[in-house]
Amino acid sequence: MQKNTEVMHSSKIIRFETLEKELDIPLSDRVLVGGCFDVLHVGHIRFLRAAKKKGNSLIIALENDDFIRVKKKREPIYPQSERAEILTSLSSVDTVILLPFFQSDKEYMSLVKMICPAVIAVTHDDPYLIHKKKQADQVRGKVIIVIDRIYARSTSSALYHIQKRL
Repeated sequence: MQKNTEVMHSSKIIRFETLEKELDIPLSDRVLVGGCFDVLHVGHIRFLRAAKKKGNSLIIALENDDFIRVKKKREPIYPQSERAEILTSLSSVDTVILLPFFQSDKEYMSLVKMICPAVIAVTHDDPYLIHKKKQADQVRGKVIIVIDRIYARSTSSALYHIQKRL
């Protein structure tokens, strides 16, 4: 039996390099969230559902594998392409943008200017909140805290419990 390692094609998945050509969502409807979403858990689901309620189109800026290696200091559990496929299967998700490894706030600012979201949705205690507020200001959008962070239901917590059982 042959192993299928190809990414399932989805019109919901857009590469950053083609973003300006492919993003076809009215500006007033755009809600942007960002993250790794490496081990999808109930905290992610609740966050995405709450974010979706702030507009009509939920866009996820999905960090790449090198981001996880450098910023999270671990190997990704799933490659970016598979994480995108999982996320696009959720009814609350309209578009997933596959990000390259951004190394500066300037690159994220450029992304936000291209997307021009009406809302950037975050969790309470988002570590990048200050940067996201600056980005939203640049596009006349707003940052909305849509849910408290659920620390007991985080990727780190899930990985800890899995490793503990091995």
